[in-house]
Amino acid sequence: MATRKRKIIAIVGPTASGKSSLGVELALKFSGEIISADSRQIYKGLNLSSGKITAEETKGIPHHMLDLADLRDEPLTLSEYLRLARLKISEIFSAGKVPFIVGGTGLYVTSLLEGYQVPEVTPNPGLREQLEVLSLEKLQNMYSALDSEGFKIIDTSNPRRLIRAIEVVMETKKPFFSQQKKGEIDFNYLILGISLSPEELRERVHKNIRRNFEAGMLDEIKKLHDHGVAWERLESLGLWPKIMAQLAKGEIEKDFALAQLENDTLDYARRQLTWWRKRDVVWIKNNKEAKQKTENFLQY
Repeated sequence: MATRKRKIIAIVGPTASGKSSLGVELALKFSGEIISADSRQIYKGLNLSSGKITAEETKGIPHHMLDLADLRDEPLTLSEYLRLARLKISEIFSAGKVPFIVGGTGLYVTSLLEGYQVPEVTPNPGLREQLEVLSLEKLQNMYSALDSEGFKIIDTSNPRRLIRAIEVVMETKKPFFSQQKKGEIDFNYLILGISLSPEELRERVHKNIRRNFEAGMLDEIKKLHDHGVAWERLESLGLWPKIMAQLAKGEIEKDFALAQLENDTLDYARRQLTWWRKRDVVWIKNNKEAKQKTENFLQY
């Protein structure tokens, strides 16, 4: 008799769609643990400004791949994230539990599920120094010209990720996207996508930003800077940390910052949806439907 493959469930969708809370609910019901797949939540101290789940919200469910790296150190690479996440997934399987991959970074989720192996390229300080003085728009244009397919899947609001992708392409003379090779996987997976109307998404983004701002998002960024994280490093993260850093430095006003947060977050959410609509995702409209799909998948 053939060995039955192990199962992984991924929960995806736009930012502020409720992925984290759904992940906890499903993990509680189906004896699971969470693998976070978010390129900002891997950093210590970046909590409100990355939308990181709180200890109370986890409801006791173990969450892995959070708070892995220090923002004062070199950025965590995709290959290192994948190595660490795969170790955690193996541990969860060994404990007889179900891994739930939850997060908004499509490249992380897809690379884990499809067994991608990414190139190991040593950082080039000279090249990075040249790239770091370029504007976000120039970095986007440069990477798009070098690797049009890779440009469709990268977080284009994150200068640090663009610089790393450009670095890999220029060092290897090959498109970054084409160098990600699928490996063998020993599990089956289900991707659940949270479906929201444009109106509901806009309302959730608005409430999420206001709640986190009022809870101290700006103070969080100031504290990170006070503890040695350069403004340039914070801005290189894109989205919320970038705008909060600009506000903290007095470069923009509060009202403009809040409006920009919403605009940029909605743009990012649209890119996330574009990414997932090209893939084999089971779209769900509520938690009851998600539980039913998960139960059916785990049973067969």
